Amino acid sequence: MSAVAVASLGSKCPALRRLNLHGLAINDQAVRDLAAGCQLLETLHLSSSNPFGGSSELTDEAVLALTRCPHLRCLNLQGASHLTDAGVVELARKCNKMQRLNLGGCYRLTDVAVVHVSVLMRQLSHLSLFQCFKITDRGILSMMKHLTQLQLVDLHSCASLTPAIVETLIHNAEQVSLELLSAPESSASVVAVPSPPSRAARPLDVKTPPVSLSRSSQHQPSLFWPHLQSMDVASCRNIPPSLITQLRTLRSAVHVVHY
Repeated sequence: MSAVAVASLGSKCPALRRLNLHGLAINDQAVRDLAAGCQLLETLHLSSSNPFGGSSELTDEAVLALTRCPHLRCLNLQGASHLTDAGVVELARKCNKMQRLNLGGCYRLTDVAVVHVSVLMRQLSHLSLFQCFKITDRGILSMMKHLTQLQLVDLHSCASLTPAIVETLIHNAEQVSLELLSAPESSASVVAVPSPPSRAARPLDVKTPPVSLSRSSQHQPSLFWPHLQSMDVASCRNIPPSLITQLRTLRSAVHVVHY
């Protein structure tokens, strides 16, 4: 199917809800035309045939166009290596009912994008950040605090992660979380994230947790990602096998991929 044919779907199939365009050479204009006419879309696969990126022509312009589809629940952008924080931030603001999001191979993304996704896409159950090399512990910590419905998280080749993240998952360690926040400041700039509609908007910073880290009234630490079923940390070179062994033992319900 050509980009022209995809664009024509916008005018011919306004009731379209699910579309899989995996591996097709789709450009920004085709996505704009599609989104303009198919605003009822719930599932859309725009993944590149090359999961490592480089073959997708899609940029932030395509993602901005998709914000016209507020019913999106599942979006696959794997391999969109031209995508930046700006596009993901706007997507998080406008499509906050997302349940499955694949950003694998979008290696330009930083903690700024992850913080916005975490704060605004609270219904996510599946999230892939495969080969998002710039994501650090701070971004993952934000995910732990906000994405409580996560069942599957793919952090394959997120080489900047440290053992502290796995220790937090193992021990539900409030202290480890606090140490992450007191680490040297990252180079990420301050970003403004709108709060849910019931609260006043406030500026957030990737250096600051958007919610309190205080313990419950029973003084028991909460379980991070209580619904987690699968976690891929393969090729996260800073995480030692010994920690993965502990994680598999203490969170036995979680399938952990590591090598």
